[in-house]
Amino acid sequence: MSTPEIYYFSSFHLDASAPQLWRGTEPVELRPKTLSVLVYLVKNQGRTVSANELLQGNWPEVAVSPGTVKISIHEIREALEDKQKPAQFVETVHRQGYRFIAPNNPPDDSVPSPLFVGRTTELSQLEHWLEKALSGRRQLVFLSGEPGIGKTTVVQKFLDQVKTSGKAWTSLGQCLEYYGEGEAYLPVLEALELLSQDHVDANIPAIFRQYAPAWLTCLPALLPPQERPALQQQTLGTTRERMLREGGAALEVLTARQALVLVLEDLHWSDPSTLDLLSYVTRGTKPARLLIIGTYRPAEMLSGNPPLKALIQGLELRKQSQQLPLEFLSKADVEQYLALRFDGAEPPTSSLESTADFVHQRTKGNPLFMVNIVSTLKQSVHKRQENGTSTGDSPLRDVPSDVQQLIKQQYGRLDPDEQELLEVASVAGMSFSAAAVATGLGKPIEAVESRCARLAQYTLFLQSANEESWPDGTIATRYEFIHALYQEVLYNQLTAARRAALHQRIGRRLEKAYGEHAAEKAAELATHFERGQLDEKAIHYLQLAAQNSMSRSAHHEAIQHLTKALGLLHHRPDRTKRIQQELSLNLDLSVPLIAATGYASSEVECVHMHAHQLSIRTRNRELRARTLFGLCELHLVRGNILAGCEQAQELLRHARRIRSQEAQLHAHSLLSSAFYFQGKLNEAKSHSEAACDIYDWHKHSPSVSGTPHDPGVYCLGGLSCFAWHLGSPDQAVQNVHETLALAHKFPSPNNLGLAYSFAMEVFQFRREPERVRDKAEMMITLALEYGFPFWLAEGQIMKGWALAQQGKETEGIALIEQGLAAWQNTGAGINATNFRALLAESYERVGRVKDGLKTLQEALKIGRKTGERFYEAELQRLTGELMQLKAGKNPKEQLANDAEECFRKAIRLARHRKAKSLELRAEVSLARLLHTQGKGNLAQRRLKKIHDWFTEGFNTPDLKEAKVLLDELS
Repeated sequence: MSTPEIYYFSSFHLDASAPQLWRGTEPVELRPKTLSVLVYLVKNQGRTVSANELLQGNWPEVAVSPGTVKISIHEIREALEDKQKPAQFVETVHRQGYRFIAPNNPPDDSVPSPLFVGRTTELSQLEHWLEKALSGRRQLVFLSGEPGIGKTTVVQKFLDQVKTSGKAWTSLGQCLEYYGEGEAYLPVLEALELLSQDHVDANIPAIFRQYAPAWLTCLPALLPPQERPALQQQTLGTTRERMLREGGAALEVLTARQALVLVLEDLHWSDPSTLDLLSYVTRGTKPARLLIIGTYRPAEMLSGNPPLKALIQGLELRKQSQQLPLEFLSKADVEQYLALRFDGAEPPTSSLESTADFVHQRTKGNPLFMVNIVSTLKQSVHKRQENGTSTGDSPLRDVPSDVQQLIKQQYGRLDPDEQELLEVASVAGMSFSAAAVATGLGKPIEAVESRCARLAQYTLFLQSANEESWPDGTIATRYEFIHALYQEVLYNQLTAARRAALHQRIGRRLEKAYGEHAAEKAAELATHFERGQLDEKAIHYLQLAAQNSMSRSAHHEAIQHLTKALGLLHHRPDRTKRIQQELSLNLDLSVPLIAATGYASSEVECVHMHAHQLSIRTRNRELRARTLFGLCELHLVRGNILAGCEQAQELLRHARRIRSQEAQLHAHSLLSSAFYFQGKLNEAKSHSEAACDIYDWHKHSPSVSGTPHDPGVYCLGGLSCFAWHLGSPDQAVQNVHETLALAHKFPSPNNLGLAYSFAMEVFQFRREPERVRDKAEMMITLALEYGFPFWLAEGQIMKGWALAQQGKETEGIALIEQGLAAWQNTGAGINATNFRALLAESYERVGRVKDGLKTLQEALKIGRKTGERFYEAELQRLTGELMQLKAGKNPKEQLANDAEECFRKAIRLARHRKAKSLELRAEVSLARLLHTQGKGNLAQRRLKKIHDWFTEGFNTPDLKEAKVLLDELS
C-alpha cells in the first residue's frame, strides 16, 4: 500500500495521493481539474503561484484560457467556505497569482493515519527490536512478503515514528533489479549518502576518513575532488575483508554518537557484497545501537538469489537475525479501510460489509491491489451519482481479477502522451531521470518534467525523488515508480524491438552526458547497451564495471560482470577479434577468481588453461605474455616447479622476441623463483639481478603500473634469500632492509606482505627467533586486516617456529600445525618442504622422534614429486639428527651409520648447489657424530675447511656453534 500524502488545515484534510478532499470524515466533492489545482497550491503552501504556472502544471499542452484558473479557485473557495476577508485558505496576490496560506497542522501522532489499517502487531514488534538496539544490542530484521503486500508502507510508517520520537537517525537504500546485483554495496552506499545529507552536523565524511577510507573512495559525493587521488592511492589493494572490517568499524563509531535505523529494500536483488556486510556486521560483538531492516520477496529470493537464502538460513541457525513476514490483510482490515474511504458515501453494493467481502475475495488482502480496486470502485460510484444511475449494473462487474490487469486498466485510461512517457520510463529503470526519458521521447526535458510532475501529483504510477545533475551540466528531476510492479508490467508489455531501441537511445545519452566519467555509471550503461543489443559497448562497460567492483574488493560482482561479458562475445561475427577479446576477458577474470577462490583453485586453473588455448590462436603478443605469466604463477603456487619453470622460460623467450621490458622483468622474476625452489641458486641469483637491472620504480611500481606488488620488492627479497644460502648471511640482512625500505616507499598491503615474507625467511635461516617472531606478528596483523590467507598461514608457521625456539614448544608446534593446514587449504603447494622442516625441527626439541621422521619423509617425497629441492640438504641433515636422538645414549651401530649417511648426503647436496650455509650446518652435525666415534681429527679438518671459507656472519648462531665445536675438537 503506497504511503498517503495528507495535508491538514482547519477542519479539512487533503489526501493528495488519492486525491480526495475531506471535511472530518465527510468527502468534499470537487471536479478533477479543480482538485488538481488545490493539490498544486497546497504542495506549494506559502508560495505565490502564477496563473500561468497553474495552467502549465494542470493543463499541459492544452489550450485553455486564464479564466479557467479563476473558475477552479472559485470552486475551491466554495468547497472550503473561504468567503470571509481576509482569506483563510487561498489568498489572491494582486497581479501575481494565488497563495495557499493555511498552515499544515497534522493531528497528534497518537491518532493513526486514517488510511493506514492493520499492521499494529508488526509495528509493535519493530519498536521492540528498536528498544533492544538502543541498548547497544545490534539487530538485523528481515521483513518479507509478496509484491504489493505493503513492505515499504510498513517500513515508512515505522521510520516516520522513529523520526518523530527522535530516538534514532534513519536512512534507506534500495537494491535495483536492473544493475543492483552487480553494483557492490549499492544500497548501503545510497543510504550513507542520504544519511550524510540529512545529518550534516554528524560529519560522517570525517568518520569514514578515519575508520573506513576505502569506503570513502566509493562515496564521491562526500569527498572533495582534490582529495580523491591521494585516498585512492592509500587504499590501493583493498581486500574484501578490509572493506567489511572498515564498514563494520564505521557503523560502530557512527552509532556510538546516535542510534541508527538502516533500511535496505528489495534484498532479493542485492549484490553479494551487501549480503557479506550484513553477515559481518551481525557477527560483531562490540555494542552498536544499530537496527537494520532488510525487505525481500520470498519467491524471488528462492529462485533468483541463492546467497540471500544461504545468509538468512545461516543467521537463523546462529540466532543472529529476526524474521517478520507480512501476511495479507484480514477481512476486518479491508472493512476498516472501506469505512474510511466510503464514510458518508454510497458503497458500490448494498452495504460496506458485502463490498468488503468482494474486495477481500478478489484481492486476497493484498494492500496494493486493494487500494487500487477501491479507487476504481469510488470512481465508478461517483460516475453513477453524476449520471443519476444509482441502480442497474453493479460497478463490481468490471473490476480486474489481478493486480497486473488492474495496472493495465489504469494505464489504458491515460492519454497517449502519458502512456508513451511511462513506457520510456519503464526502460530507464525503477528510478530514473527526466532527462533520460526526454532522450527516449525526443522531447524537451521541461515538457517531460511537467508531465511527470502531474502524474506524481496524483500518484499515478510515479512519485518524485530528487534533483540530479550530470557532468555535462544537464539538470533534471528524478522520479521513481510507486511500486516495482508498475515498472515491471509496463516494461514487459513493450515489444523487444522497441525496448532495444529505447535502451540504445538512453544508454548513448547517458554515456555522452558522463563523458570521461562514464566509468562511474559502468553497470547502468552495460545494462542499457546489453538490452539494446549493442554487445561491443556492453562488453566494454562490463569490463569497467568489473574494475569498479575490484576496486571495492567485490570479487563476486567482478566475476559476474566478466562472465556476462564472455557470454556476449558469441554474438560477435569477427572471429579474430572475438578470440582476442575472449582471451583478454579470461585474463581479467583470473584476477577476481584468484581473490575469491585462491591462486591454486580449479576455477583459476580452468580459466588459465582456456586462456592458454586461446593465446595460441591469436597474434596479440602482449596478451600472450600475460597468458604465460598467469600459467607460470599458477604452476609455481601449486608446487609444480618444473612446469612453472618451463612456462617462465617460454615467457622470457617471448618477451625478448616482442622486445617488452616489462614482460622480461616478470619473466626473470618468475625464473628466479623457479630456479631457487629447484635448488639452482646461482641461476636464481642471475635472473634476480637481471630483473633488478630492468626494474625502474617510476615505470614498474604499483602506483604506476597497477600491479598488486612491486617487482623490485620481489627481486630484492629473492636476492636476500639467495645470499644466505650462498654463504653471505650479513649481505642477506642488508638486502632485507633494502626490501623493506622499498616496500614502505609504496606501502600497499601486497608490498608489505611480500617484504615481511622475505624478512621472516631470512631471519629464520639465520636462526634468529626474536626477529622472526616480530615480523611474523606483523604479517599476521596485516593478513587479518586485509584478508590474505596465504600470508596468514605463513605468519602462523613462522611464529610457531619462533615460539618453539624460545622454549614454548607446545604452543609453537600447535601454531605450525594450524598454519600448515591453512596453507594446504588454499591449494598452495609451494614451500611444502621447508615448512615441514620447521615442524620436524620443533618435534625434535620435545623428543617426538617418530613424528619428526614421518614429517621429513613426507617433505622429501613431496620434493621429489614437485621438483622443490632447495631445502633438501637440510631435510637430510634433520633426518640424521632425529636418527641420533632415536638411538639415545646407547647408539645402535645401524642408526649411527644411517645418521652419518644422512649427514654426508646433506653435504653432497649442499656442495652441488653451492649452498654454503646449509653445507656448514651439515658439517657441524657430521663433526659431532665423528667426534663420538673417536674421529676428532677428521671432524676438525672437515669443519675448519668450511668454517674458514666464510668471510662474514660470524655473529650468527650457525657460525658461532661451528667455532665452539672447533675449539672443543682442538
